[in-house]
Amino acid sequence: MDISAINMKGLQNVITSSKTDSSVSKTSSSFSNIFDKAINALNESQKESDQAVTDLISGKNQDLHNVMISLTKSDVLMQTATQFRNKAIDAYQEIMRMQV
Repeated sequence: MDISAINMKGLQNVITSSKTDSSVSKTSSSFSNIFDKAINALNESQKESDQAVTDLISGKNQDLHNVMISLTKSDVLMQTATQFRNKAIDAYQEIMRMQV
């Protein structure tokens, strides 16, 4: 299974699990919950990859393949978060350019 497919499936699970309410206040809180979950998933992925590299260097883990998968997964999640941030900034700038 492809790493990007795993990450997309995880992001879809986070999004669909948070789609339960339709009111505006609940939608905004669910958006913040989705955002918090995504940031926490990114943080956990970074921690796991750091620990995998530390274990490889110290000799606790001899499986380079899993270390590289962990690093790649972490990298893809970071790129996704960066693109999300860039799109959010672009949207904000577009709104600020609107004339009222």
